[in-house]
Amino acid sequence: MAILSAPLYAIKDPATGEFKGQAVDLGKELARRVGVPFEPVPYANAAAILSAAESAEWDVALMGINAERAAAIEFSAPYLEVEQGYLVRTGVPISTMADVDKPGIEHPEECDACPRKEYR
Repeated sequence: MAILSAPLYAIKDPATGEFKGQAVDLGKELARRVGVPFEPVPYANAAAILSAAESAEWDVALMGINAERAAAIEFSAPYLEVEQGYLVRTGVPISTMADVDKPGIEHPEECDACPRKEYR
């Protein structure tokens, strides 16, 4: 199972070296139900997971859905819905989702585990 090594999915326990998190828990249960061993295959970003799909490095992955990914791999119904918002400093003129895209508003590059603009 491909897992995205990110706090939302799975993190490596420094004491044991094992991955822990919802992706691991769901992957172990899926493997148990199918009757196969659970074998996590960690990736640093979604692009690496998509690339590895072409060479059959994994059979199942848990990751967010967006148009680019859906063009390359098939998705099941979502197993999780995450409500997201913005944390802004006092005085920053953002009070709605639309305010984020106004000219003059600075924000960091989107992270690989974050949903893209079209899914806000």
